[in-house]
Amino acid sequence: MSILKDIFAGKYCLWVFILIAVIITVINFLPGNLRNILLIIFFFVIGGLCLYNYKVCGRVHCQITGYGFLLVGILALLGILEIIDIGNILNVMILAVLIIGFGYEFLYKNKKGTCYKK
Repeated sequence: MSILKDIFAGKYCLWVFILIAVIITVINFLPGNLRNILLIIFFFVIGGLCLYNYKVCGRVHCQITGYGFLLVGILALLGILEIIDIGNILNVMILAVLIIGFGYEFLYKNKKGTCYKK
C-alpha cells in the first residue's frame, strides 16, 4: 500500500479530516482577500487530491468529493471576481459535497460490500 493510499484511505483518514477542518478554520480567521485566495487554492488542491486518491485506491466518495471541491473552488473564484453572488453559502456547499460523497459511498458499500471501485 502506497503512503498516499494509507494516508487518505487507511488508518490516518480521520486525522486528514481533522487537519482539513483546522486548515479551513484558520483560513477563515484571515483578512478578506487573503482568506478568499487561500480558500480557493485549498479547494483546488483538496479536489485534486481527492481525484488522485480515487485513481490510486478507488474509494467511491473520492470521485464525488474531488469534482465537488473543484466545483466549490470554481464557484468561490467566480464569487470573488464578482461574476456571481454566492453569498454565505460556501459552508453549505462544502457540507453538501461531503454528505453526497460519503452518502453515496455508504449506499455503494451496502450494495456491493466494499467502498472501493477497483
